[in-house]
Amino acid sequence: MKHIQVGNTGERIARKFCIRKGWNILHTNWRAGRGELDIVAQDGATTIFIEVKSRTSDTFGYPEEALTPHKQQSLRKVISAYCAHFRITRFRVDVLCVEIKGRKANVRHLKDVELLPNSR
Repeated sequence: MKHIQVGNTGERIARKFCIRKGWNILHTNWRAGRGELDIVAQDGATTIFIEVKSRTSDTFGYPEEALTPHKQQSLRKVISAYCAHFRITRFRVDVLCVEIKGRKANVRHLKDVELLPNSR
């Protein structure tokens, strides 16, 4: 499976995961500047910014290891833009780690992830 296919498949699996959790999906692939939010969902009064990390093997590490400090900084910026645009005050950041093995997939849900502080 090519890199883009892995990402698309992972995001499709992640959307199904969100629906099974009973969350309302507000946006997918929401962009601001160079940043993108994979999934924005609503769980009650809380907006959830969901970063999806997908892998077909652990050769290059676990999915969550792709959430580098640079990616976290980019994510902070786009979350800030989203919150300003939609006047969001109550939110959390979740990471869905999708491991695809053939026709099977495993999703690990990392809830309320604390992003590294901004660095200069």
